Amino acid sequence: MNNRQFNGVYRPLVKAAWSKFCASNGTATNNKEAYDTWYRQLLHDLTDGIVHSTKGIDDKTQRYLISAFQGHMPKPCKRNFIPIKGWKKPQILRFEELATKAWQAAVTNGTSLKLVPWIEAIFTQHKVAGDSDLWVMSNCTKSFDNIMADLAITAGDDYWIKRTASQSEIRLRYQLNRYLVDLNHIDPTNTYTWAYVRGMYKQSASLPIDINDCPAQTLWKLVAMLDTHIRRLCDKQGIRPKELPTRIPEYKAPLTIRIKRQPATVETREEDIVPF
Repeated sequence: MNNRQFNGVYRPLVKAAWSKFCASNGTATNNKEAYDTWYRQLLHDLTDGIVHSTKGIDDKTQRYLISAFQGHMPKPCKRNFIPIKGWKKPQILRFEELATKAWQAAVTNGTSLKLVPWIEAIFTQHKVAGDSDLWVMSNCTKSFDNIMADLAITAGDDYWIKRTASQSEIRLRYQLNRYLVDLNHIDPTNTYTWAYVRGMYKQSASLPIDINDCPAQTLWKLVAMLDTHIRRLCDKQGIRPKELPTRIPEYKAPLTIRIKRQPATVETREEDIVPF
């Protein structure tokens, strides 16, 4: 295989082996010096000191290294390393990734706790119900955002810091835009946008020109205001709120109803009765 094909297979294997090594030894994954030492030593041990770099190696050596590093990959776990109930599977996967990264940063800063006890301590701080057998999240969204924000700060993860900090605004903006769609459906003669909301709000002077600059507390008031306004219009025009376009449930195949037929009732006349 050419170098591009080889690196496409080989580098993810090396990365997985390095993550496994860090998790078992408490080494930070972003420690470049430790990674360089670990990689060169492992490459030396796997090839008996023959190979010092993958540059220019032949096809046979490429396949040998791929096979060798596959043996250093972490074994797939049949269940999550910490049992959680109340979160969806994608949430748990993202949590495990960030929790491992945050724990490695905590180890670098001097913590002596292992991964699972360290995470359980985080759960206890956030007053999550449960124990080592099962942790129960009472609110799927709120608990996930709060814990991920805590881990993001420890790990120094800018992506999750920004994402968890702005989740409330994102959801409220989404709901507000859905209400504007409903208003355009109720009254198609006008165009309802953020400018309409700014004109409708009594304190419109305090609203930013761009909806993305509006804080969560103000967005919550605007969403409540639009919800009341839409209900009033629906009541006035005889429209049921559940018939609005953003509230119509997804299409489901109609149920097939089988009606059990009752036996026909036969009336018998006296003249039809034959005596024995």
